[in-house]
Amino acid sequence: MAEQKQSKGIRVILAAAGFLFVCGGFYLFVNGLISYIGQFGQKNWPVATAAVIDVDENKSTRYNILYQYEAEGSIFTGRIQGSNVPKKLGETFKVKYDPNAPEKSTPYLEPAFGIVVSSISGFLIFGFIGYRMIRSAVPKKEELKAKSNFPSITKPKKASRKTVASPIADREIRQYEDRIFHEVCEIAKASKEKHPSVEYAVRLECSDRLERNGFMPTRYSSWVFVSLCRNRVLLESGENSGEWPSACDEIIRVKGRNKKRIISDTYKNSISKDLEVIAADYESSPSVYVENKEASDEMLAQACRVEWIE
Repeated sequence: MAEQKQSKGIRVILAAAGFLFVCGGFYLFVNGLISYIGQFGQKNWPVATAAVIDVDENKSTRYNILYQYEAEGSIFTGRIQGSNVPKKLGETFKVKYDPNAPEKSTPYLEPAFGIVVSSISGFLIFGFIGYRMIRSAVPKKEELKAKSNFPSITKPKKASRKTVASPIADREIRQYEDRIFHEVCEIAKASKEKHPSVEYAVRLECSDRLERNGFMPTRYSSWVFVSLCRNRVLLESGENSGEWPSACDEIIRVKGRNKKRIISDTYKNSISKDLEVIAADYESSPSVYVENKEASDEMLAQACRVEWIE
């Protein structure tokens, strides 16, 4: 009897949670639709040039941007909340303002259809999760019939299937990693020749250690990083900034029961372009970059392989 009450309580909680998920999805849809319609009403608003006067970065790497603009002969301010695109102080950009109330402005010059797409996606995801929770909370006909006519019967659990190791030896993956790592080192050396004052640390990081003469795990990935360094210490772009300028690419991924292998073919172009940007920025202000040896040692300890380009 106690077990039945406990089961009923869990079903009620599950149904209530599912209902909240459905309501949340509906709220996202309606809110996005209202925002999109509101942007249509702003389509004919006049355009003004705004300048950034303050930028506040929060913990989730979102930016609250305060800007000012001139409209109808007066200066007004506006704010962009939670932008994922940073702006610099003094940077200018276009905004629209309400001619009947110039203090109201918006950085959206055209209606953003992405709002509708996001709201529909949120509604579908939350709605589906909520529906599944409500559906699972409702007793099935078979369960009701069993409870009314027969004592409860516990079915034996099926034995869990163990993952069988793939017959693909890790030797093949090692060969790919060695070849790509060597090519990335050559890219870093070429960048070093163009920028003699810049030093690099090329490191390989893997999700698992590959045992010699072993087999591939069910899931595996490896990344190659090319980071700025000095005195064999990775450089941080500013004191306690938490940013470590690096060019990186996921070079190998293995996943699925069939051990499907994905080998990157874009790392050469992406790493070369990123290194040019990183090297140019370092050369313009090398004193900004600091040696954080403790954090550097932690990152280097995670690497399977490190090559210094000095």
